[in-house]
Amino acid sequence: MSHEATTTDSQPDWVMGLQGADVLYGDAAPPEFTSAPWTVHFSLPSDLSELDGVADPLLFVHAGSAHVRAIESKMDELVTMARAQGRSWTEIGRALGVTKQTAWARLSRIVAEGKTKVIEDAGNGEVVVRSKDDITAGDGAKHDVLQGKAAASTRTTANVFRLLERHGIPTHFVEGVDDVAFRARQVKMIPLELVARRYASGSFRDRFPELTDGARLDELAFEVFEKDDAHHDPLLEFDFDDGVLRRYVPNAKAAAAIGAEAKPGDLIGEEVLGESRYSDVTPDLLAKLRVLTVSSFEAIESAWKQQGGTYIDFKIECGFDCETGELLVADVIDSDSGRLRFGDVDMSKQSYRDGAATLPEVKKKFEEVAALTDRFE
Repeated sequence: MSHEATTTDSQPDWVMGLQGADVLYGDAAPPEFTSAPWTVHFSLPSDLSELDGVADPLLFVHAGSAHVRAIESKMDELVTMARAQGRSWTEIGRALGVTKQTAWARLSRIVAEGKTKVIEDAGNGEVVVRSKDDITAGDGAKHDVLQGKAAASTRTTANVFRLLERHGIPTHFVEGVDDVAFRARQVKMIPLELVARRYASGSFRDRFPELTDGARLDELAFEVFEKDDAHHDPLLEFDFDDGVLRRYVPNAKAAAAIGAEAKPGDLIGEEVLGESRYSDVTPDLLAKLRVLTVSSFEAIESAWKQQGGTYIDFKIECGFDCETGELLVADVIDSDSGRLRFGDVDMSKQSYRDGAATLPEVKKKFEEVAALTDRFE
């Protein structure tokens, strides 16, 4: 761990304030590492004109490129470490001597970013799923930043995925990274929200108003919704016999957006399945998605029942492992993923959607749920 080109005196104060700067740029003794040192050595005359007639410059372009790739790979790892420790792109850009936008464009490994999480490429067929403190409702129409929400969400998700793995349910979860992030297999997500319901609530009651709120259903309901915020995630019906995909009004909010005469459960429209965005969804795939959804819900439901909780419903997403092609339960499963009650007390994000709880109260619920999932067996 050394740097011969510069000295302590030539470094800005913020650099010298970083841990290890006294070793890299000063005279402090280096620590004892157990792994072998990683070094790059490449010598050229400072005046490149001296290479004329001695060596073809392409020789050094070729030789140097391998070192550049090696350095870039280490830079990627270092930036990933910095991000995992919570360092901002502004800080990373300052370390590089560029703007945060340039740093992000050059070194960001972001695969996707949503309202509440960021997914970064971690290499080796894996990603890092990093939660945000953002909390939203109404397809993003309602939005707040809830300090500590990311940590609670990640803690809950990690515990739930570990529970599912113990039940033999394949998931993308690999291991935790820190309080707000976990490693997972990189998957090609299927743009469907898969819902299981044990009790009548939410959009289900919008479509079946004759049911009492909280009425236990005769059998576990399985429903499939399109991931489409702009149209409030329509309910889907796959008619494989006729080769037709049908979309239905999912809830009262979507009905109001369509028009005064629209009602939850009304047919929005239909199209040829083979010409839709779901042309690759087959009866076999849908059956497998149903099994994953139902088995996941039942495992989580049982875990909550052991603690006196009632799991009302939940939604999950699935995808195919980008390397192996295996179908996996993916995304996150936290307090935002389903309705959970202890007696008459709602412990999910529903109280935020309804405005029935203050932000501190919502935060407390997220944290209490996360702590309870530590007890999952």
